[in-house]
Amino acid sequence: MHQAFKYIVAGLWAITAACDQGPENPRSKGIYSVLQSEEYRLRERQQNVAYVYVKNALGSEYHTIAFPAAGRRGYVVFLANPRDGDITYSVPSESDGRFILDKPTYQEIVDKGYVTTPLQTYLQRHL
Repeated sequence: MHQAFKYIVAGLWAITAACDQGPENPRSKGIYSVLQSEEYRLRERQQNVAYVYVKNALGSEYHTIAFPAAGRRGYVVFLANPRDGDITYSVPSESDGRFILDKPTYQEIVDKGYVTTPLQTYLQRHL
């Protein structure tokens, strides 16, 4: 009986670990909720600033950074502090989320430590 319990626990742990790897995992859902909320808040705001940085958005552990959307009103909001190996989280998604970012603004947000290395790498490719 005790041995069977160990296998059940090991199996449940493996399933839980596998579920934590995709975009539908609880962490990703939490991140997207924060990003969607920030995007909604900024939707009608004038695009008069190069970026909007929010530390601990909605009281969470997630920091966001938003850049003016290209060709439309509003901002594209990114998770500013992704972990190494994370995907790039953004709202709207990368496919329809073109944004405006110039080199001086990029350098400023890097110098201020607003974005972690994974997002720095992504943004640098889109300059």
